[in-house]
Amino acid sequence: MPQPLPPRVALDDVLSADRGKLIALDKKRRELASNKQPHEDQDKQFDVALAAARARFESRQSRHSLFAAPNFDDALPIAARRAEIAELIRKHQVVILCGE
Repeated sequence: MPQPLPPRVALDDVLSADRGKLIALDKKRRELASNKQPHEDQDKQFDVALAAARARFESRQSRHSLFAAPNFDDALPIAARRAEIAELIRKHQVVILCGE
């Protein structure tokens, strides 16, 4: 009995540097499956590469400050206008803030 095609995997949770390799591995295993050839080895290789890529993504996310919630010092004078500044940023492409 022919083996089914492996399912497609979303690659939203990997780094762009890893996507090319994963796409190539996925293409190879799909070609084998569509030709009704064994593809278990390629499935395992893909799964290992995908797990490693997801681990790198998680590691990068955990140490990257863009993904962390910002901290605001309420002692600064500008902190009182935080909501107003956020609204200006939402409404306008460019916002220039000036202070002392």
